[in-house]
Amino acid sequence: TGDWGGTRTSLAEHGIDLGLYYTGDVFGIPAGGRYNRTSYSGVADVTLTVDAEKLIGWKGFSLFFSGVGWHGGHPNRNAGSLQPIDHADPPKTFRVLEAWAQQAFFGRRLSILAGLYNVNSEFDAIQTGSIFLNGSHGPGAEFSHSGLNGPSSPPFTSAGVRLRAEPLDGLYVEAAVLDGVPGSLRDTDGTQIRFDKDEGYLVTTELGWVRGRDPKGDASYGKFAVGGWAYSARFNVLGRFDGAGQPRRERGNHGVYAFAEQTLFREAGDPVQGLAGYVRVGLAESEFNTFGHALAVGAVYTGALPGRDHDRLGLAVFPAFTGRGFRRAGRHVDGTETVIELTYRAQVTPWLSIQPDIQYIDNAGANTIPGVTHALALGARIECSF
Repeated sequence: TGDWGGTRTSLAEHGIDLGLYYTGDVFGIPAGGRYNRTSYSGVADVTLTVDAEKLIGWKGFSLFFSGVGWHGGHPNRNAGSLQPIDHADPPKTFRVLEAWAQQAFFGRRLSILAGLYNVNSEFDAIQTGSIFLNGSHGPGAEFSHSGLNGPSSPPFTSAGVRLRAEPLDGLYVEAAVLDGVPGSLRDTDGTQIRFDKDEGYLVTTELGWVRGRDPKGDASYGKFAVGGWAYSARFNVLGRFDGAGQPRRERGNHGVYAFAEQTLFREAGDPVQGLAGYVRVGLAESEFNTFGHALAVGAVYTGALPGRDHDRLGLAVFPAFTGRGFRRAGRHVDGTETVIELTYRAQVTPWLSIQPDIQYIDNAGANTIPGVTHALALGARIECSF
């Protein structure tokens, strides 16, 4: 919608940035899966960023708001896989996804953030893999399936506090403490912020080093990180019961992950076109969680086709291995579900992209759904910014 007659430029000069985005996904299951049908899901996202230093002279202070509305069907139900084929497939509702304030100190070497927060915006965040539509891109499969309602990442986020320090250029350490159950387990409509002593809290930390700017425009880009997370609450030990026949509950639900992403090469004379790749491994306490460990390996080529310098072609593999407790609690549960995803993001205009996507899921559902052994998902995404 352009500069709104100069209004956008004027707002930006005063530290206010407004954004409106729409993403629409269509997926069909022509072979395998649970249901051979096609579903469409869409999400509209309104964002507001305020730089208080530009607006009122408050140095280092900023605000961020994101309101998201979903509509449409549920393609993940059709596939029948444990790893969702589409991470934009939540309950149909509107909710505030993020609403936080941040104060930075010492030339932004140190910052503290508080509010409703998407932990995956900074933790377990792999830029190279952001092109992929499968939900195991981020957070990883073992982390995203942890807890009672996930780890404060879309579509359910929770309130918390995050502290981040960058003692040296590129070297960072960060930690966050968040409500242990994002949203509400009983009501998925709207924004739900609940604090219950039985829910406990989630603590997550990450130590990393970043070189360069980003994998799409810097030949020297690289990011290497290790992280960990833990819940304070008690969880059911899957498939174990006490003397009264009730699920045995224990503490100790935690996990660790590590990843590396790197620009592998750039075409001569062009800092944008070339190949970047990443690898990730994650481990979770196997008695409590669906997945005990998971892997991810991906590669993305920018400018793979002549004359399409900003298009991106991606290939990734997501093997996820079910936990001991999950296998013990289920009947005939198999050990591994593997997703292979091939995708191509065509940047049609600066504000419009179209992205066809193919996913093949081997052992879909890890043998939890009778008769389902695999699934082929064919889909496409359209993204618009206004």
